[in-house]
Amino acid sequence: WKRYLDLAPEKRCFYETILEGLGCHFHVDAEYNKTNNPRADELWLDSTFKDTCFRLMLELEYIQSRDDLSILTLVSSNEKKVSRLYLFKMREKYFLNNYHCGAFARRLRNRLVEDYGTSIKDNPFFFWSEKCKSLEYVDGVSVKDCYMDLGIYTKRRQFRLYLSTKASGPYRPLLPEHLHAQTQNYTRVIDVEPSK
Repeated sequence: WKRYLDLAPEKRCFYETILEGLGCHFHVDAEYNKTNNPRADELWLDSTFKDTCFRLMLELEYIQSRDDLSILTLVSSNEKKVSRLYLFKMREKYFLNNYHCGAFARRLRNRLVEDYGTSIKDNPFFFWSEKCKSLEYVDGVSVKDCYMDLGIYTKRRQFRLYLSTKASGPYRPLLPEHLHAQTQNYTRVIDVEPSK
C-alpha cells in the first residue's frame, strides 16, 4: 500500500483480476454520457439502482435484511461522464463466479425494465451512448445503452483499484463517493487509508 501511495497519482493505473471460476462479490460498472443525456438525475439513479438491487436480492433470498448487504460506491465521474462502480457485499456469501454475477446483472436489468418501463426510449436507466451521432432509433431499434455495462462478466476481468486512473485519457481516480463529492479538481492528490 505504501509503494502504491508513493507513486505519482497519474501513474496509479492498477487493476485486480477477477479469476475465472473463483467466487466474487457482485459488482457493477455503471456509466452514461452527460452531454447526450442532460435530463438524467445522477443521485436518483444511484439511490434507485441500489434499492432495486437490494430488493431483488431480498426477493431471491440471497439476503434476509438490509443488514446482510453493504454497498461500496466508487466514483470517477467528470463534467462529461457519470462513472460509478458498485460493489455489493453480502454477509458471509458471494457469487460462485463472475458468470453468475453476469446472470444476476441480466436479471437486475430485466427488473429495471419491468419497474421503470418496457419502452427503452423512456426508461430512465437507458441512455444515448457517447458514440451515438443522432439521438434517434435506427431502423426501429434502440441505440440506447443500459446504465449497467453487461459486458464485464467475463473470465479474468480487470477491476480497477481504488485511487487508480485509466492509463489512457485524463486523470480520473476511482474514489469513494464521499471523497469524490469533496473535490472535482482531479489534479489534487487524495491519499487516504482504505476504510477498515
